[in-house]
Amino acid sequence: MIGVEQDAACIDCARDNARALGVTTAAFHALTAEQHLADLVARGERIDLCLVDPPRNGLTNKAISALKKLHPPRLVYISCGPDTFARDARKLCDSGYALQTIQPLDLFPHTKHFELVARFTAVAHGE
Repeated sequence: MIGVEQDAACIDCARDNARALGVTTAAFHALTAEQHLADLVARGERIDLCLVDPPRNGLTNKAISALKKLHPPRLVYISCGPDTFARDARKLCDSGYALQTIQPLDLFPHTKHFELVARFTAVAHGE
Protein backbone atom coordinates (compact mmCIF):
# COMPACT_ATOMS: atom_id res chain seq x y z
CA MET A 1 0.00 0.00 0.00
CA ILE A 2 1.24 3.44 -0.92
CA GLY A 3 -0.21 6.71 0.33
CA VAL A 4 0.46 9.94 -1.52
CA GLU A 5 -0.41 13.42 -0.29
CA GLN A 6 1.28 16.69 -1.11
CA ASP A 7 0.97 18.00 2.49
CA ALA A 8 3.99 16.64 4.40
CA ALA A 9 2.22 17.10 7.77
CA CYS A 10 -0.51 14.71 6.60
CA ILE A 11 2.14 12.19 5.58
CA ASP A 12 3.67 12.43 9.07
CA CYS A 13 0.23 11.71 10.58
CA ALA A 14 -0.29 8.76 8.24
CA ARG A 15 3.08 7.30 9.23
CA ASP A 16 2.27 7.77 12.92
CA ASN A 17 -1.13 6.09 12.46
CA ALA A 18 0.39 3.17 10.57
CA ARG A 19 3.03 2.71 13.26
CA ALA A 20 0.39 2.85 16.03
CA LEU A 21 -1.69 0.22 14.21
CA GLY A 22 1.30 -2.04 13.59
CA VAL A 23 1.10 -1.61 9.81
CA THR A 24 4.51 -2.34 8.34
CA THR A 25 3.64 -2.79 4.66
CA ALA A 26 2.69 0.80 3.87
CA ALA A 27 4.79 3.55 2.34
CA PHE A 28 3.87 7.23 2.36
CA HIS A 29 5.17 9.95 0.07
CA ALA A 30 4.81 13.72 0.26
CA LEU A 31 4.25 14.36 -3.45
CA THR A 32 1.51 15.55 -5.72
CA ALA A 33 -0.60 12.80 -7.24
CA GLU A 34 0.64 13.87 -10.67
CA GLN A 35 4.29 13.47 -9.61
CA HIS A 36 3.73 10.04 -8.09
CA LEU A 37 1.61 8.73 -10.98
CA ALA A 38 4.19 9.99 -13.50
CA ASP A 39 6.93 8.19 -11.53
CA LEU A 40 4.91 4.95 -11.60
CA VAL A 41 4.42 5.28 -15.37
CA ALA A 42 8.12 6.04 -15.93
CA ARG A 43 9.14 2.94 -13.97
CA GLY A 44 6.59 0.76 -15.77
CA GLU A 45 4.89 -0.14 -12.49
CA ARG A 46 1.63 -2.05 -12.36
CA ILE A 47 -0.96 -1.36 -9.68
CA ASP A 48 -4.02 -3.40 -8.74
CA LEU A 49 -6.15 -0.66 -7.19
CA CYS A 50 -6.00 3.10 -7.16
CA LEU A 51 -8.01 5.21 -4.72
CA VAL A 52 -8.20 8.90 -5.59
CA ASP A 53 -9.62 11.66 -3.41
CA PRO A 54 -8.92 14.89 -5.29
CA PRO A 55 -9.76 18.39 -4.09
CA ARG A 56 -13.05 19.99 -5.12
CA ASN A 57 -11.66 20.93 -8.56
CA GLY A 58 -11.18 17.22 -9.41
CA LEU A 59 -8.40 15.34 -11.12
CA THR A 60 -6.01 17.16 -13.38
CA ASN A 61 -5.59 16.13 -16.99
CA LYS A 62 -2.05 14.95 -16.11
CA ALA A 63 -3.43 12.64 -13.41
CA ILE A 64 -6.08 11.21 -15.74
CA SER A 65 -3.49 10.72 -18.49
CA ALA A 66 -1.22 8.82 -16.07
CA LEU A 67 -4.13 6.71 -14.83
CA LYS A 68 -4.95 5.86 -18.44
CA LYS A 69 -1.36 4.66 -18.94
CA LEU A 70 -1.25 2.72 -15.66
CA HIS A 71 -4.75 1.34 -16.25
CA PRO A 72 -5.26 -0.29 -12.84
CA PRO A 73 -8.07 -2.89 -12.99
CA ARG A 74 -9.91 -1.17 -10.13
CA LEU A 75 -10.29 2.53 -9.36
CA VAL A 76 -12.15 4.11 -6.46
CA TYR A 77 -12.93 7.82 -6.69
CA ILE A 78 -13.99 9.87 -3.66
CA SER A 79 -15.45 13.25 -4.52
CA CYS A 80 -16.87 16.30 -2.80
CA GLY A 81 -17.76 17.99 -6.10
CA PRO A 82 -20.47 16.31 -8.17
CA ASP A 83 -19.83 18.54 -11.18
CA THR A 84 -16.10 17.80 -11.32
CA PHE A 85 -16.77 14.14 -10.57
CA ALA A 86 -19.12 13.98 -13.58
CA ARG A 87 -16.44 15.57 -15.77
CA ASP A 88 -13.76 13.18 -14.51
CA ALA A 89 -16.04 10.13 -14.72
CA ARG A 90 -16.64 10.91 -18.40
CA LYS A 91 -12.87 11.14 -18.99
CA LEU A 92 -12.26 7.90 -17.13
CA CYS A 93 -14.99 6.12 -19.09
CA ASP A 94 -13.48 7.46 -22.31
CA SER A 95 -10.12 6.07 -21.10
CA GLY A 96 -11.26 2.48 -20.72
CA TYR A 97 -13.18 2.37 -17.44
CA ALA A 98 -16.75 1.46 -16.62
CA LEU A 99 -18.58 3.06 -13.70
CA GLN A 100 -19.82 0.19 -11.54
CA THR A 101 -21.32 1.83 -8.46
CA ILE A 102 -21.76 5.26 -6.98
CA GLN A 103 -22.77 5.98 -3.39
CA PRO A 104 -23.55 9.48 -2.10
CA LEU A 105 -22.74 10.09 1.57
CA ASP A 106 -24.31 12.88 3.63
CA LEU A 107 -21.42 13.66 5.96
CA PHE A 108 -22.52 17.25 6.46
CA PRO A 109 -26.19 17.17 7.54
CA HIS A 110 -28.29 20.27 6.97
CA THR A 111 -25.88 21.62 4.33
CA LYS A 112 -25.77 21.37 0.56
CA HIS A 113 -22.48 19.45 0.74
CA PHE A 114 -22.07 15.71 0.34
CA GLU A 115 -19.39 13.23 -0.59
CA LEU A 116 -19.65 10.40 -3.04
CA VAL A 117 -17.70 7.22 -3.54
CA ALA A 118 -17.60 5.64 -6.99
CA ARG A 119 -16.11 2.36 -8.14
CA PHE A 120 -14.75 1.94 -11.65
CA THR A 121 -13.39 -1.18 -13.28
CA ALA A 122 -11.14 -1.39 -16.30
CA VAL A 123 -12.91 -2.59 -19.41
CA ALA A 124 -11.12 -5.28 -21.37
CA HIS A 125 -9.93 -3.97 -24.70
CA GLY A 126 -12.50 -4.50 -27.41
CA GLU A 127 -15.55 -4.45 -25.08
